[in-house]
Amino acid sequence: MAQPERAPVSDNREEILETALGFRSDLERTARGYVTDAEAQDVVSDLLCAIERRGLPQFDPAKGTLKSYLKRSVIYASYRVCQARERLTQFVETSQEHPASESGTTELSLDMLTCLKRFGPEARQMLLLQVLEGCSIEELSKVFRKSESAVKVKLFRVRQEAKKWLKKGGYK
Repeated sequence: MAQPERAPVSDNREEILETALGFRSDLERTARGYVTDAEAQDVVSDLLCAIERRGLPQFDPAKGTLKSYLKRSVIYASYRVCQARERLTQFVETSQEHPASESGTTELSLDMLTCLKRFGPEARQMLLLQVLEGCSIEELSKVFRKSESAVKVKLFRVRQEAKKWLKKGGYK
């Protein structure tokens, strides 16, 4: 079945979502060019959830088709997933290269990785971008398309959860 290249765009979230769902297989195929199959499904699902929540306030039909806008969004999200995976890989490799010191630094690093895996991809990426890359709240709000206060609240909750989990593991 041929999918419409220039889909009608309305302000109705349900209609936009229905149109975007028609492009799902193409979007997943695009994402698979950058990330694994499972990550591609996650990227596309996250995009569709965002459309369901917020619609597409930044989409301008004069600048291109809905399909091209969604593909660009998938490529950007896939790129962020690749960056996060690369940072985590470097972190793990660095942790494994250095033997545990008397203070148990490597053990703490591995526990931190386990702790990070408990969070959703967005929360994990947000925390890693701020801590490892030094991104400001303003930069994070632009990357994740959320208000600065929403980013601050998300980071606060993630840190609180991480502290609580690490305390249960015996860290102070």
